[in-house]
Amino acid sequence: MNMDIFGKEITCVPPEKSNQNSDMPDELRNMIREMFIDTDIDEVVAFLPKRSEFSTVDGYERIVRAILLLSQGNLEKLKYYSKVADEDWRDLLYWAESQRNGEEPSNWTELLRQLGLSEEP
Repeated sequence: MNMDIFGKEITCVPPEKSNQNSDMPDELRNMIREMFIDTDIDEVVAFLPKRSEFSTVDGYERIVRAILLLSQGNLEKLKYYSKVADEDWRDLLYWAESQRNGEEPSNWTELLRQLGLSEEP
């Protein structure tokens, strides 16, 4: 069972296969092949949002790329992030494009340590 960040159950039913994503760029299809080695590409594409669902949004490819990056080759994560895209695609872009590079502090103590400051007042 998949849950969103608020504990609400998310159900993912495979959509009917269609040609709606047939215009997906080769770059994204290659990314899918590399990330989902043991999964049929058509199955992965079937769970991704269709271009027509984002007709008013520039950057459909950017949204799909964010979903693929965040899924890390895991089909369940892909289903989850595809559902998130339906709710607010801006969250996906933020999460995918602001990935930590390992240098950012993960908590207050680590920030103080990196700045060479003491926790004591």
